[in-house]
Amino acid sequence: MKSFLTIRAQLLALVAAFALPMIAIFAYTVFDDARHQVEEAKAMARTLAVIAASDVDRVLKNNRDLLVQMSKRPIIRQVDGRKCDQILWDFRQLFPRSANMTVIDLKGTAVCSAVPQPGGKPVSIARSPWFPRTMVEDGLVVSDPFYGPITGRWVTVLTYPIRDDMGRKTGYLGLPLDLALYEPNLSNAPLQPDTVVGVVTAKGVIVWRNLDTEKWVGKDLSGNEQVRRVLEVKDGEIEATGADGISRFYSVTPIQGSGWYAFVGIPTKTTYGELREALMRNAVLGSLSLLFILGVAWMIARRITRPVGALASVARAIRIGRQDARAELAGPPEIREVAQEFNEMLDVRLRTEAALRASEASLSEALRITRLGYWEYEAGSDELVLNDQYFSLHHATVEQFGGYRLHPEDFARRWVHPEDAHLVEEHIRQALHAHDPDFMAQTEVRILCPDGSARWISVSFKIEKDPQGVTTRLIGAAQDITERKHAEHAQQRLNRALKLLSDCNTTLVHAVEENKLLDDICRLVVESGGYRMAWVGYAEHDEGKSVRTVAQYGDEQDYLDGLELSWADIEIGRGPTGTAIRTGLTDINQDYASNPRAALWRETALAHGYRSSIGLPLNGKKHVLGALTIYSSETGAFEREEVKLLEEMANDLAYGIETLRTRAEHEAAERKLEFLAHHDILTGLPNRVLLRDRFEQAIAQADRDHSGVAMLFLDLDNFKQVNDTLGHNFGDQLLVKVVERLRGCLRDSDTISRQGGDEFIVLLPHLSDLGAIGGIAQHIVEVFTDPFEIDNYSLNTSFSVGISLYPLDSREFDTLLRDADTALYQAKDSGRNTYRFFSEKMNIDAQEQLHLQGQLRNALNNREFLLHFQPQVDIGGERIVGVEALVRWQHPELGLIPPGRFIPLAERSGLIIPIGEWVLQEACRQAQAWREQGHALAMAVNLSALQFKRGTLVDTVTRVLHQTGLPAELLELELTESILLQDIDIAIRTLHSLKDMGVKLSIDDFGTGYSSLTYLKRLAVDKLKIDQSFVRDLTEDADSAAIVRAIIQLGHTMQLKVIAEGVEKDEQLAFLRNYGCDEVQGYLYSRPVPAVEFVKLLERGGMT
Repeated sequence: MKSFLTIRAQLLALVAAFALPMIAIFAYTVFDDARHQVEEAKAMARTLAVIAASDVDRVLKNNRDLLVQMSKRPIIRQVDGRKCDQILWDFRQLFPRSANMTVIDLKGTAVCSAVPQPGGKPVSIARSPWFPRTMVEDGLVVSDPFYGPITGRWVTVLTYPIRDDMGRKTGYLGLPLDLALYEPNLSNAPLQPDTVVGVVTAKGVIVWRNLDTEKWVGKDLSGNEQVRRVLEVKDGEIEATGADGISRFYSVTPIQGSGWYAFVGIPTKTTYGELREALMRNAVLGSLSLLFILGVAWMIARRITRPVGALASVARAIRIGRQDARAELAGPPEIREVAQEFNEMLDVRLRTEAALRASEASLSEALRITRLGYWEYEAGSDELVLNDQYFSLHHATVEQFGGYRLHPEDFARRWVHPEDAHLVEEHIRQALHAHDPDFMAQTEVRILCPDGSARWISVSFKIEKDPQGVTTRLIGAAQDITERKHAEHAQQRLNRALKLLSDCNTTLVHAVEENKLLDDICRLVVESGGYRMAWVGYAEHDEGKSVRTVAQYGDEQDYLDGLELSWADIEIGRGPTGTAIRTGLTDINQDYASNPRAALWRETALAHGYRSSIGLPLNGKKHVLGALTIYSSETGAFEREEVKLLEEMANDLAYGIETLRTRAEHEAAERKLEFLAHHDILTGLPNRVLLRDRFEQAIAQADRDHSGVAMLFLDLDNFKQVNDTLGHNFGDQLLVKVVERLRGCLRDSDTISRQGGDEFIVLLPHLSDLGAIGGIAQHIVEVFTDPFEIDNYSLNTSFSVGISLYPLDSREFDTLLRDADTALYQAKDSGRNTYRFFSEKMNIDAQEQLHLQGQLRNALNNREFLLHFQPQVDIGGERIVGVEALVRWQHPELGLIPPGRFIPLAERSGLIIPIGEWVLQEACRQAQAWREQGHALAMAVNLSALQFKRGTLVDTVTRVLHQTGLPAELLELELTESILLQDIDIAIRTLHSLKDMGVKLSIDDFGTGYSSLTYLKRLAVDKLKIDQSFVRDLTEDADSAAIVRAIIQLGHTMQLKVIAEGVEKDEQLAFLRNYGCDEVQGYLYSRPVPAVEFVKLLERGGMT
C-alpha cells in the first residue's frame, strides 16, 4: 500500500495515537480516585459512628443490668424508706461515678436515696418530665437530658420497675447519669481536624458532642435544618452543613433501646482539597510528559530520515556503474545494518566458498573425535570391508585384523563377544531379505579387544539395492558407547540398590519379629536387589568367636553348609564376614578369582557362581551384632555409591534389630510386671488382688447357678521352724513342692492363692455341698502326710485348714477371708493337721481370744498366774521322783483358765517370754522350798520356742538358780523338737551350756515333730517324753503301740530315760511297764494340783 506521509509525519501520528488514550485513562483514574476517597471518608464515618453507638449502648446495658440486680434485692423490693437508704449509700460507695440512685414509689415520691434528701423529707418527682414515661412504659426508660439542680451537671435518668413476688409493680429505681459517661472511646481513632462525633436524642437534643462539648450538650436543636436532616436519615450517610457551618460527610447509627442516635461528621474540605491538589499535580505532569514525548519523536524522525536519504544516494551511484561505491555506516542500528548488508553483497561468493571449505574441515575433525568407524558388507563376495577408523574401536591395528576384508563368520568368532556373535549373521540375513528399500537398522553389541577385554559399540546400517531390487550392499557405521553402557549399568545397579533400601525400610517399619525381619531382608536383597545370595550371621562370643547363621536366601544356599566362619583374626576370620564383624567396617571382595584373601573360599564360591561379595557390619549401639553378607555373580559388582546405600541399609537393619529387641524386652518386662502385680513371685500363684477378681467372677456365676463358693484358708504347720533351721532356700523349695502337691488335690477351675509366708487361700467355685467341701479339705490334709524330700532331708509337714462359705457365712470377700482365718485358728487349736468350718461361735471365740490377749498383758502385774503341779512317778517303785510345773491363769472374772486357752495367745503376742521367766522363777522357788522341807524332787519346766530363740536362756536359768538356791541337778527343762530345729548348732551349744551347769534336759512330745537321729545323738538330753496322743490310743491302735515301743527302745539304746505322759488307764500302765518305760505321768496317779495339795501327796506318800 502506497503511503503519502513521510516518516516524520507517520512517527508524530504514532505518538498522537499513543498519547490520546493515555490522556483518557488519566482522566478516568483521577475521577475514580476522587470517588474512592469520598467512599473511604464515608466508610470511616460509618465505622466511627458504629463504634460510638456501641460504646453508648454498652453504658446503657451495664447500668440497666445494675438496675435489674438492685431491683431484685429484697430490701429494695419492699420500697420502704426506713430500710433502703443504707443499701443505696453502700452502692454509691462502690460506684462513686454514678449519681444519686433513688427508690421511687408508684406516686412518684423518692422514698430512699443514696444521699440525704433536702430537709430530710421524701421528695416528690412526679412532676418531672421523664416520670410519666416511667409509669407507662415497661422495662428500662431513658429520659431526655436535663440540667440536674443538685449535681449542677447535665444528666439523664435511667429508671427500671421494682416488682413484688407476684410480678406487680411496687415502685421504680432511678439512676441519674452524667452525660459525660456517654462519651465514646475514640482515643485511638484517626480523627481528622473538625471531625464531629456526637449523640442526639430523637427529639434533637444533644446528649454529647466532642467539639465544644459544654456549649452543645443539652441543647435542643430540633429546629436546626441540618439536625433535622440527620434525624431523618436515622441509619445511613448524608453530606450536609452542620450547625457550626462546616460541610461534612455524616454517618448516623441508631442506639438500640434508647431512641438516641450516634453521628459522625468528617469535613468534606479535607477530602475535596486532596482531590483538587492531586488533579492539579497530575495535569501538570501529564502536559510536561506529552511535550517531552513530542520533542523526542521529532528528533528520532530526523535521525532516521537523514541516513536513509544517504543510502538512496549510494544506491543510485552503484546503479550507474560505480562498483567501488560503499554506503556510509551512519544512523540508527537498523539503518547501519542495511548499509552493512549492502556493502557485503559484492563479497557474497567469496564468503560462501570460504564457509564451505571450513565446513568440510570441521566435519572431518568431528568424525575423528567421535571415533566413528565405517564398514560395508558386500553381498557378492560375502565379505566385510572396514576403514582405518573402525580398527580403533577394538584398540587394534589392521595388521592384527589381517587386512581390511574379513569373512563375517571369522569376524564374529574373533572380534565379537561370544554372547553377541550370533547377532552378526542374524542382522546380515535380516537386511538381505528386507523388501523395503529404505530399510535401516540399529543394534548394540559387545566387541573384543586383543587383550581379551570387551567394549560396547552402537551399530547403524542401511541397505543398497540394484535395479532389480536385490540387496547388494550394506553400509554402516559403528560408535564406541562403552562409557555410556557402564554408566547405564552403574545407574541401574544404583537404582536397584535404592529400591532395595526403600523396600527394606518398609519391611523394617512393619517388622514385629526379629527372625522374620532377617528372612525378609535376605529375600529382598536377592529379589529386589538382584544379587545372587544373602545371609545374616551373628557374632558369637564363645572361645572361637564363631559366626552363627540366622537367616539366608538365594541360589545355592548350601554354600553355607559346613562352612566354618569366625570373626577372630585368624585365617577363617579374614573373609568379608569375619573382617566386617571384627573391625565394624565394610569389607569388599570384588573378585573371588584374583583376591588372595578369598583363596580359602575361592573354589567353592566360583563353583556356586559367586564372583564377588561384600560384608556389611551390623553395628549396634555398644558392639557389632553380626554381619550381612551379599554375593554377586559379577566381578567388581560393588561400586562406591552402591556400597553407601548398602551400608545405610545395614545400619538401618542393625537399628531395627536393636529396636525389636528393646521392644521385646519392654513387652517381656510389661508382661512380667503385669504377672507380678497379680501373682506371687515365688510360686507363681495368684496374689490377693487376682484372688479377689476370681472371687467376684465365682460369686457372679454362683448367683446365676444358685450354687455356692467355698474359701479355704490353709496354713502350713511348723513351716517357720523349717525356715529358721534349714534356711530360707529350703523353705522356698518346700513351698514350691507344697504348691505342686496342692495343685494335684484340686480341680482346674479352683484357684490357689499365696497370701505370704506359709499361708494359702483356695477358692472352690460351683460348690455348696458341705460333704464335698469337707472331702476336698480332708484330701488335702491326708495328701500332706507323706514327707517331702529336699537335698537329702525328709521334711514332714501338714496343713491346718479353715473354711468359710458363700453366701452362707457372708457375701463379702474380706468377711469370708476373716471367717476362714478364724476357722483356721480353731483348726490349729484343735491339734493342727485338720480342718474346721467357720461358725458364729468361732467368731465369738476369736473375739474372746482378742479380749483375753488384751487382758493377758496385765495378768503378770496383777499376780493372776499360779502353778499347778503333776507328779512324775517311777514305774517300778511307784514313787514320786519328779514333778512338772504347769501354769494356770486365775482370771478375776472368768475364773481358772487352762493353758490351752491362753498359752497360744501368749506365744502369738510374745508375752510367753515374761510368763515363761515367771514360771521358771516360781517353779524353782517352790522346788527349793520343798527341798528345804526334805522333798528333793526334780522340777520339770516347759520352755517355749520364743524363750529358746531369744538367746538369753542360759543367763536366765543361771540367774534364777542363783536367786532361788535350787541345785541345777533338780531342774529339768522340757524342750519341744521344734525348738531344737530352729538353729541346730546354736541349739547344741545352748544345751551343752545348760548341761555343763548340771541342768537336766528332756524332749517333750517326742515323735510329733521333725526328730532326726543324727541331731538327737548330738543333743545332750537326759530324757524322752512320749506324747500323750500315742499313749491314749496304744491299747486300741497298733500304730500308736508300735510308735511307743520304738520310742522306748530308742531312748534306752541312746541311754536316755523315757517318760510317758497322759496315762489314765491301768491297761496303758501295764503296757508301758511291760516294755520298760521308766516313768509315767497322768490322771491315773494325779491331775495337776496346787502346791498345797501336792504337799499332801508327798506327806501321804501315795497317789490320788
